[in-house]
Amino acid sequence: MKRIALFLFPMLLLGQQNAPAPPPAAAAEPQVSTQASYHTVIEYEPDSTNQIHSFGPLIRPVVMQVEPLLKLISLTGPSKKDVDAAEQLIRRYYKPGTQAIVQRDRNVELTLQVLLATTGNESSSVPSSLDPVVNQLKQLTALKSFRVIETQIATVRSGNSVEVMGVLSWPEVPVSAFPLYQFQSKLSVEGKVVHLDKLRFSGRVPYQNPIEKDKYDYREVNILTALDVKPGQQVVVGKVNATVKDTSLILVVSVKLLD
Repeated sequence: MKRIALFLFPMLLLGQQNAPAPPPAAAAEPQVSTQASYHTVIEYEPDSTNQIHSFGPLIRPVVMQVEPLLKLISLTGPSKKDVDAAEQLIRRYYKPGTQAIVQRDRNVELTLQVLLATTGNESSSVPSSLDPVVNQLKQLTALKSFRVIETQIATVRSGNSVEVMGVLSWPEVPVSAFPLYQFQSKLSVEGKVVHLDKLRFSGRVPYQNPIEKDKYDYREVNILTALDVKPGQQVVVGKVNATVKDTSLILVVSVKLLD
């Protein structure tokens, strides 16, 4: 048995040496990226470079490259749709010869004027600056007589809330019975427009007690709204009926940008 085993072992080794070699492994094919990129160019004026750069964050994933010497903007993106959208945005909002508007906190002077108006023929007492407002109200309503019973000026920084309180100088009412009012709003600035959000004007309107003539009772009036005001405008925020149907309270707002 030992001789047969020794004889078979060399034969197995010889068979392995004479066996054909396995074919060589195929070389790995190079990886080819299938991601395409799309490209376009836009002409621009070099004096508005800052404005052009402000579009960068708005057009992602499109990449923008500015060539001042060639006066060209190069746009490259992963799809034609992205590049077309970026080009349309720039062409729509790009204004040659202007710089980008940098938003910052600004101080605003806010002026509130409260008018008491009636349908009677009493003489009016308003500053000439309010003549356009009064003339418009006369055309739109039956009110004929106007007087200013409160002027309040407040300075507030953009992004903050403003809250003021005061006393309305009500005619034919004792000083001790003068009603109170309150004004609140959240103020912000965009360009040259002042946004007044969550605006609330509330006041107490006095009326004589029908039984005790020397006493006055009050009822609440409110104006709730939101509006935009530009410097130089006088905006009528609202009109509410006061003690009787022919008497009204009118709130007028104006703004001034201080810096």
